[in-house]
Order: sequence, then structure tokens, then C-alpha cells
Amino acid sequence: MPISGPQVEAVARHVRHGYARKVRRRRDWNNGMAVADAVEQAVGRALTDLSQRMAPDEVLVDLAHIERYTLGPRGLKVTLTMLVATNQRFWHLVHRDGGPPTSSPVPMEAVSLRKRTLTSSIDLEQSGHGWTVTGPKPLLDWVENIARDRPHAPVGLVAKVTPPSSEHPPSWFPDPAGRHELRYWDGTGWTEHVSDQGVTRQDPLG
Repeated sequence: MPISGPQVEAVARHVRHGYARKVRRRRDWNNGMAVADAVEQAVGRALTDLSQRMAPDEVLVDLAHIERYTLGPRGLKVTLTMLVATNQRFWHLVHRDGGPPTSSPVPMEAVSLRKRTLTSSIDLEQSGHGWTVTGPKPLLDWVENIARDRPHAPVGLVAKVTPPSSEHPPSWFPDPAGRHELRYWDGTGWTEHVSDQGVTRQDPLG
């Protein structure tokens, strides 16, 4: 089924915390955290928009993302590019601050790869009857693996943060926020109970 609201929130929150971890030791920490908040909002908007375009039997499998920002007289501007994998195809998403997200479906069997080490976006170009994805090597390896394996259920980042369904009994699962190793699922929702290397404490999810 298309992407659920809790799944959108969990993925966006995880991406934000991943970005926040990268900027904690920078001198421009305040700007970095503002970017992290903007990235979370951009991921949420892009995935919500994509959910409305997906087929009823299409399932979110995994995603890769690259973001860049500028800070000028008009304030902070963030551009997010994502390559989203579903059980049927790729989607190339672009969200520029101040504008609506755009999305382009890309057949997995029609993708070729072009390496570019220094890049601030995931670029997509249509050539003939196929599409060329340009980006750093880790991204291209990810695309190649997804296109080869054609997973039909969440893997990678999405599998890690997708909330358990109400059918799952209470148990410990990977923390969807990415702040801890595990977080306790009480059968209906995430609790404040977390665990790291066997040590438990409380850290509300919000």
C-alpha cells in the first residue's frame, strides 16, 4: 500500500537525526540544526506527495537522499533530492524550499549509472529509452543492489524505522528516531523506554 502517515513521520525523523549527528561538532551548529529541521520537513512533504502518486499495491522499500542548503539575505534555503525505491520502480524526488515537491517514476530495468564523487544532489537524466542516475559511489551501489534484488518489502533505512503494526506484540525494536539502539513498542505505539548496550532509560520520542 502507499506510504502511511506514521511511516512518513518515522523516516523523516530518522533522516533529521542522521543529519543532526553530522553537524553537532561544527562551528555553525545553530545553522546546522536549522537545516536538520528543514530537511525533516522536506522529507515529510516529499513522501506525503509521493504517496498520492503511488499505485495502490506499491510498497515503500528504501530511499537514498542528498540535501544542500544556502544561507543568504532571504534566509535559509534547502534543496532535497531523493531516490525512492518501491517494490515496482524508483521515484526521483526533488523538493526545493518554497515550492511543491516534484516526482518522476523510473523503471528499474531502464537505469544506468554515472559516478560523480563531488555532488550535492542525485541527478536524473533521460537518455533514449532509459534513465541515467548520477551520484557518488555509495548511492550507485545502492541503486545497483535494489535493481538486482527487487525487494518486495522494506529494507535498509525504511525497514529500520517502519513502525510495527498493531499485530506485533509488545517488544523491543530498533529506535525509529535513530537516537538509541532499541525502543519499546507497547503493542499500540512507541514508548519513552529506550535501550543502549543493555542499559535502559527514558527518552520520549517527540
